[in-house]
Amino acid sequence: MSRDGHFCCYQHRGGYLAQTFGDRKPVCGALEADAAHLYTDVYTSVGVFLGLLCITIGRRFLEVDLTWVDPVIAIAVAILILVTASSWGNPSWVV
Repeated sequence: MSRDGHFCCYQHRGGYLAQTFGDRKPVCGALEADAAHLYTDVYTSVGVFLGLLCITIGRRFLEVDLTWVDPVIAIAVAILILVTASSWGNPSWVV
């Protein structure tokens, strides 16, 4: 358990629990990283679904080959993941 004056973060049953003391917002590197990881999972799932949806709509309704959309969506998802990683990764190497 780590304690920083007004905030405590500890591991519980495979996840993390946060407890605040006073009016400070909870700031825990493990919680922020876990939330960022969840966002990247959501980005990936939405990207896969959109790619499948575009290809299916193109083939069934528009009779157009939209397979090129899948790599474009994959590149967009990769950029979102890199942006997310850079936004929460900075505090870990700043001393």
